Amino acid sequence: MKTTLLLIVAVFGLGTAQAEPTQKNYTPEQIRDMPRFSSIEQQRCPKARYPSVKKRLECMHEVRIELYEKRQKRMAEKTG
Repeated sequence: MKTTLLLIVAVFGLGTAQAEPTQKNYTPEQIRDMPRFSSIEQQRCPKARYPSVKKRLECMHEVRIELYEKRQKRMAEKTG
């Protein structure tokens, strides 16, 4: 079960990296460890818009990466 999930996440990670060339290439483990913004993820990836669980998870991961990078950028501006 774990290997299947890891395989699905790994395949998704490759698809995301190809779809968004501007984003850094994050491993599935790095995405999983990023802080979650559940309410924002749910607002941007509603079930009505993404009826497929796979597509909804891809959308949520993209949102998570986007928000994480924005947070990193703000922190760098504050300290730098």
